[in-house]
Amino acid sequence: MNLWLSIASSFLLLPLVLVIAVRLWPKQVARFNRVVTNRTIGQFVQSAFEELLKQQHDQVAAADAIKKATTLDALEQSSLCGDANPNCDTSMSAVAPNIPADLSTCPPGTQPGGAYGAASTWLTKGTPQGQ
Repeated sequence: MNLWLSIASSFLLLPLVLVIAVRLWPKQVARFNRVVTNRTIGQFVQSAFEELLKQQHDQVAAADAIKKATTLDALEQSSLCGDANPNCDTSMSAVAPNIPADLSTCPPGTQPGGAYGAASTWLTKGTPQGQ
């Protein structure tokens, strides 16, 4: 209890000490107040200026990224469509392969051991042996 009373009394005495200091040394207290205020304002201005520079840099980087993305999109479209039809449809969609549960119904050459055997075994039963 004494500790809390001591802390509370210290906080109550602080304004009294400051008033006495202002009365006894007005020039020094005014100078101290001016220095602290100038430092605080200077730090605030510096922080605001750095934030503006960062935002400007971010805007330039974003504009560069958009320009590169546009260039890549045009290059991809050109490589897929060619020069003969530069505006062909290059849209994509997801498809699910139709793999029958009974592989004996597969056409010849696509059963396990055939041209697509390893792939069809892997898709229906898991990873092929030896891989």
